[in-house]
Amino acid sequence: AWHINLESSGGVCVKSLLESFVTGLGNQLGIVCAGLLIAALGVILGNVIPATQRRKSNIKKVYLQGRSIGSMESKMQNSRLIRVLALSARGFTHTYRSILTSHVANGGRLEFLLAEPNSALMQEASEMEQRGPGAITQSLHATIELIGAIWSDAKRVAEREGKSTGTIEARFYHTEIRNPIIMCIGNDNKLYAWISVLIPPKAAAECQMLEYFNGSDCAEYFNLVWRRYESTAHHWRE
Repeated sequence: AWHINLESSGGVCVKSLLESFVTGLGNQLGIVCAGLLIAALGVILGNVIPATQRRKSNIKKVYLQGRSIGSMESKMQNSRLIRVLALSARGFTHTYRSILTSHVANGGRLEFLLAEPNSALMQEASEMEQRGPGAITQSLHATIELIGAIWSDAKRVAEREGKSTGTIEARFYHTEIRNPIIMCIGNDNKLYAWISVLIPPKAAAECQMLEYFNGSDCAEYFNLVWRRYESTAHHWRE
């Protein structure tokens, strides 16, 4: 059971609101105080939820949008494997192009699970996001070109520095719209995972993103889809 000390700094405010609510009940002040009371209790209860409770939910952090995530950038810069599941991943690939290029130039591996071009899935996704017929398929083609450019740039850097270039592989699914997932296996062999809560017509970058304490569920799901579409694999490697 939760215990809130009404004499604490936060509790004094709640105590005062309670008193005002009781004395003002039945008039406009009572209505206003009731609203303030609910808001104050929400803030206080949100602050007293212990870290252990957050860990049980497996949600480490919630981001309002899926762009410019500092923790993701730092983990990708220190990883040996980066995995991405998305419809087209154009925004992700464009935003993090330099990080992905450096990753492959240093011998890292990139794996993409993307929607199959010109599939019914792509048509449905374009309609749901209100982007016009074929819009996401066009984004996917742009992503494939960008992946090729990343590979070429990484190979050039690796050769200049006397290193072995990493590998890139993309596979294409066509079953249903999926929440975008980004995972990294760090140089410390730890698994890190983020998932976008995709709510069309918003694009993934505009939706909330969750960072997990433990990404094993994401990895299991990715592996399942990855194995299913092995026949669609496209490689960039030496």
